[in-house]
Amino acid sequence: ALYYGAGGFANGEIRIFTPIDTYYLETIKAECNVVLASMDLGPPHSDYSVYPDLPGLFPCGADHNGNTIYWYTQGSPNEWPIIFRAHHDSEYTRWNM
Repeated sequence: ALYYGAGGFANGEIRIFTPIDTYYLETIKAECNVVLASMDLGPPHSDYSVYPDLPGLFPCGADHNGNTIYWYTQGSPNEWPIIFRAHHDSEYTRWNM
């Protein structure tokens, strides 16, 4: 296993958050609030619950265009699907990994 300190991984396009980063914890709260606010718009925004609800969307990364990547905390963590939320239209795409 590999272990890393606080911070994030970024390749110029996508930033993957690390869970011990203080910025990451604030980002989780902010992203969850954005999703919760958009749920008032109805489907497809209301199709998912938000962390700490289980199952719920848990922010794990973002890109430079304002799109957000989530784990969907459903089942075993090794089987969590990836959810991508496009910033420009708030559409959700799910990948079962």
